[in-house]
Amino acid sequence: MTDTPTPTHTRSWIFYATLLVLFWGVWGAFSALPATKYGYPDEMIYSIWALTMIIPAVFALRGQRFDRRPQATIYGLLIGLTGAGGQLLLFQALTMGPAYLIFPIVSISPAITVVMAMVLLRERISGLAAVGLVAALAAMSATNGSYGHPASRARNLRHASAI
Repeated sequence: MTDTPTPTHTRSWIFYATLLVLFWGVWGAFSALPATKYGYPDEMIYSIWALTMIIPAVFALRGQRFDRRPQATIYGLLIGLTGAGGQLLLFQALTMGPAYLIFPIVSISPAITVVMAMVLLRERISGLAAVGLVAALAAMSATNGSYGHPASRARNLRHASAI
């Protein structure tokens, strides 16, 4: 007989996705405070953020073996650098604009993932998913960053209704 460990309790991915939305929502609400309210320099915020990522990584990677092949290293670096670069861009955007407009735009990022999966991996999506993708991109174009100016809001509404 083989001793194959069987999990006694598994959670659905929806549990983790819900926690992610909750955590990012709270983080988004307070993420601009260190720079705007307390005047912390961006570099200090980035450094502290990077250090806080070490703690969950240690727990998540406990007992794991690293793939040391060159291809895995290149993919890991590419993924890590683009992810960290995206976070830095998000932090910069939050110091320059309102979070209530930045986060809805940022939430469209899975559309890039879907398009890349279709092009690079030749994945197929359903008709309903394609409609949702087009609607999400149309909604993003309606919030083009011209917040606060009445003429810009009217132009955005006309643009969104034309789509």
